[in-house]
Amino acid sequence: MTSIRRRDALKYAAGISASIASPLGLAQGTSPIRIGVSLPLGGPMSNIGQDLLLGNELAVSQINRDGGLLGRKVELVIRDDKASSTQAVANVREFTGNGINLISGNATSPSVLAVIPALEEANAVQVTPIVISMAITHEKFSRHLFRANANDFMQMGAYARLAADLYPNVTRWTCLNVDVEASHQSWELFKKLATRSYNAINKQVTFDEAILSKFGATDFKNQVAAAMRSDADGVLSLVYGQGAVTMFQQGAALGLQKKFKATLDRGNDPTFARALAAFLPQEYWMSAGWHPEIYRNRPQSVAFEKEATARLGGRAPSGFNFLGHLSMTALTSAVRSAKSTDTAAVIQAMETMPVASAIGPLRFRKEDHQILGDMNFLQVAGADTPDRYKITKFKNYTGAELIEPASPGRPFVL
Repeated sequence: MTSIRRRDALKYAAGISASIASPLGLAQGTSPIRIGVSLPLGGPMSNIGQDLLLGNELAVSQINRDGGLLGRKVELVIRDDKASSTQAVANVREFTGNGINLISGNATSPSVLAVIPALEEANAVQVTPIVISMAITHEKFSRHLFRANANDFMQMGAYARLAADLYPNVTRWTCLNVDVEASHQSWELFKKLATRSYNAINKQVTFDEAILSKFGATDFKNQVAAAMRSDADGVLSLVYGQGAVTMFQQGAALGLQKKFKATLDRGNDPTFARALAAFLPQEYWMSAGWHPEIYRNRPQSVAFEKEATARLGGRAPSGFNFLGHLSMTALTSAVRSAKSTDTAAVIQAMETMPVASAIGPLRFRKEDHQILGDMNFLQVAGADTPDRYKITKFKNYTGAELIEPASPGRPFVL
């Protein structure tokens, strides 16, 4: 996203009045229904945050164009959470203190885990679009929070299957990882689930130690050097946002893009491919919450693509755009179904109704509020196109074949 998009978002947020006197969840005549959006709009995750924000804005634009929600206009109150748990909690408290009980956002697992007590205390409900921590739908489960993306087990299970399905002879893997708890869990899950997937095809697979970097790092020379020394023939990259772009750009001079026989990337989608272009690794796969080619036969997806492309000035929308759109669609659909903005009514609606998403009806599992969405993969390469990349292949796994048993309130055990 451009700096203009960020300035527009922050200008819009600053222009929202802070004097909202109504109690949580209660309508005030024909005044707008205000929904809080808390995302990282600056810093190392700003590209992801801006894409998620645009998806939220698209959903609200469609609603308002079609007559609003419960006969009222929907208005977003946008705040930058800076990918910080402290700021994320402050944003929730600002929203709820101003009478806003419907919230979309946060893009890191620590931020979402931190806001749960504030949501419960203020009787608010939030849909989060991209966090992965298993704790969110297990030991830290709260009825006040819903997850609109595949969780860590689902994602790593899909990556493990992709590795064994497409690269059965790539049997030694390493990991480019961020030194945070959620990413460590991802690597451990991948190792266990990839072992299962390779065993299923009568192959043995081994794993090297992960190559770690700090969150927000801008210098990856040591990590690139360690990757170039590795004897692994496959790499799982868990570095995300601007850090991933910087890492592969810095590694290009040493040949990082040609080092591994397979590179599986979790945390980036075509926004990353546009930024990296000619520096994209060979045999490179990324996940995408949505892509038009996968859902070409679904009218809802075609309509979403058309509107999002127009909003982006002709540029193709991303999976993060879709996930932002999905989180806002889930909230607003529940309000419409409940015929109320009351928190309890909205929660009950989301637990029981299908969400009319841009790829068709999706459901949250009532027991733990985990959505049953797809895992999509795109193989991409640099190209002389307006987007600077091309998609060479894609593969899809359904949520129903990936999801773990529900155990809300209890730790996840593999």
